[in-house]
Amino acid sequence: MININGFIKRRGIDGHVGLAAMLGTTKKAVDSWSSGDRKPTFDMVEKLLRLGMTAEEIFGDAYLESLRLNASTTAKVVDIPEESKDALRRLYRILDI
Repeated sequence: MININGFIKRRGIDGHVGLAAMLGTTKKAVDSWSSGDRKPTFDMVEKLLRLGMTAEEIFGDAYLESLRLNASTTAKVVDIPEESKDALRRLYRILDI
């Protein structure tokens, strides 16, 4: 789950309202990300990264585990929908992958 509250605290942002204003979205949207009811769009993830949110704060343990994969692990090939490819490319550039 995305660590909205940890990011807000670390950056000294004025709560969910302050983050929502910085992102150009609503407090309700930020609340839903924080509770795990919804996930931010790729565009919002890109904005969060630009504000200084870490990949660990966005993707949590799954991201950290992916970094720990070793050579004996077999990668699963997945078919990425065409509409997601451009968003993933933008995120990869920001993350410098």
